[in-house]
Amino acid sequence: MISIKLEEFIDTKNLDKLAELYEVMTEERLSAKEIGINYRVINHWDEKGIIRFKRITKGGNRKFSFVDFIWIKIVEELRSFGVQLPIIKKIADNIYEPL
Repeated sequence: MISIKLEEFIDTKNLDKLAELYEVMTEERLSAKEIGINYRVINHWDEKGIIRFKRITKGGNRKFSFVDFIWIKIVEELRSFGVQLPIIKKIADNIYEPL
């Protein structure tokens, strides 16, 4: 297993830097089109409980953060390997439960 230490990338002792990193990673600015996934797929995954972010702009469009983008890409990869949605939902339940 690869061991990556956050300290190699950012000064974790500086709370301002950590707050800045958090803001950048959670800022909702990406559209489904920019992520490269059809909005119908996003809606379907939302209905199935695979994704759990309801960040809809006044215009009715969803916006995603970098963290959301990573999860969507993971789900796409799992689907490409043939992992069924109920199994992915169990993974999502385990990920989102602590949050």
